[in-house]
Amino acid sequence: PRSFLTAHTGLNGAQYSEVLYRSESGYLWGYSQQYNASGYATLGQTAWLADPSANTVAVGIYDAAHTRDDGYQYSRIVSMGVSDHLIGYSNRYDGSTYTGETSWIADVSGNITLVGLYGAGYTSDTGYQRSRVSAINASNQTAGFSNRFSGSTSLGTEAWVAEANGATTVIGLYDAAHTRSDGYQQSDVIGLSTNGYVRGNSVRYIGNAAMGLSIWSVHIHAG
Repeated sequence: PRSFLTAHTGLNGAQYSEVLYRSESGYLWGYSQQYNASGYATLGQTAWLADPSANTVAVGIYDAAHTRDDGYQYSRIVSMGVSDHLIGYSNRYDGSTYTGETSWIADVSGNITLVGLYGAGYTSDTGYQRSRVSAINASNQTAGFSNRFSGSTSLGTEAWVAEANGATTVIGLYDAAHTRSDGYQQSDVIGLSTNGYVRGNSVRYIGNAAMGLSIWSVHIHAG
């Protein structure tokens, strides 16, 4: 499938779409390049999902907060679950400035639900936020990490798991042994199983020195 919208057609009719995956039920997902009004320059990419009849819907977030002042937008699909739900992220912008990523899960109709951690503690004083989804299971639970901030200072990452409705729970290790002397913590997700087990790691510290990793597993009810 291809998108033949004007925004996806460049000079002399140039178009570029790429299929990245086909599910067992026949759904395809991929992306199409976007072009500016003159057709000379690419303006990012639109992610999409196509059903077995090639009916195609855009997936991702394309509002003002996710559009650069020159019209550039970038949404990327990370993976697909067994029920053909997609996970991915869309870049955020303030004017011409990149301000992070918003993560989401999308159903087969392209409806988006945000996943990740946002708001106070996860937003720098310049408006930067970054949540990155990395895994999905058969119950459409998702997992990933979000950046932490205090003012403009990065304080590491927190791992999380989210239900299909977007309700998000912090997971990982955040005690004194896993906290740097300046408050920095770093936890990440390694995998998410069908029966709701999340595996991950957290960095250990003594003072400001990293002292290896602790591996952990958390069971979240499936569905």
